[in-house]
Amino acid sequence: MGFVGLHAARCFLDAGSRVLLTRYRTWRAPDILAAELGGDHLAVEQVDLADGWALLEVVRRYGVRSLLHLAGPPLDTPPAAAYTAALTGLINVLEAARQQGLERVTVASSIAVYAGCPRPPATRSGPSRRRSRRWRWTMAPTPAWTCA
Repeated sequence: MGFVGLHAARCFLDAGSRVLLTRYRTWRAPDILAAELGGDHLAVEQVDLADGWALLEVVRRYGVRSLLHLAGPPLDTPPAAAYTAALTGLINVLEAARQQGLERVTVASSIAVYAGCPRPPATRSGPSRRRSRRWRWTMAPTPAWTCA
């Protein structure tokens, strides 16, 4: 679990939500969530997003109503394998959401998308705005861990 996911979980818990965290292989018990571990509002499950059936089973078992998808392959994953893993995981998340009729699916990323990029398109001090014919892409100037 990464920085953004752990802090998002903290914000959801502070707002009174029940939170299910998923992990692939590694797990660390972060200080910001320690008080809730083992309680009624925070659960942790091991899930491989490449296994759509396992993901669907966890979503069903916990009665998930909305989902924040932040998972991605490790930074040292070769590009073709990274794209395959990321796309497979996203497809399985969206399919589990469709089958369960989830209220909301949010997909976000992190600075990890710029690994190996010689010059990232934005910094915390200023956004980058790029336009295409169909979409307007804006990188928020506010750090992702700002919840309020």
